Amino acid sequence: MVSRLMSCLKTQYSLMPESSEKREPVGLEYLRNNLQEILWLEQSPKAGKIITEVSRFVLHQCGELRTHQIRNIFGRIKRADTPGKLQIARNFLTYTAGRQDEKSQAAIKLFNEILEKVRTPAADAKAEDHKNAQMEVRNVQHFFESIVAFHKFHFGDKNK
Repeated sequence: MVSRLMSCLKTQYSLMPESSEKREPVGLEYLRNNLQEILWLEQSPKAGKIITEVSRFVLHQCGELRTHQIRNIFGRIKRADTPGKLQIARNFLTYTAGRQDEKSQAAIKLFNEILEKVRTPAADAKAEDHKNAQMEVRNVQHFFESIVAFHKFHFGDKNK
């Protein structure tokens, strides 16, 4: 039963592009066009579709990233408990991108774009603005958690 479930999941989460013409990699285009939905993931009606596209994105864009690199990025994001700390994590992403091939750089560029969108409210902003910013931080953490999960699912421990 477990092997049947894994087979179903692999089929569902590894769809190839429909045409052979040169176009943006599978999943990447959708995620770029829905950055705001990622920031509001818990409340988004597109949450299921976003998670499916995360799987495709990881399969087609993140294969060259090592497991420890993905986990290091996730660790930085997970420890960031404020929007300002997420912005500081962009430095680490930029450093990591500089050490990657072109395909992996595109993946890390998307990660940076997501972090850029997180709002950092002013100290005297309304409580609602601070609450929304904290929700965005949580949703970014959930997004990166799904990156780690699908990287493990698609690539296992093959590329430590």
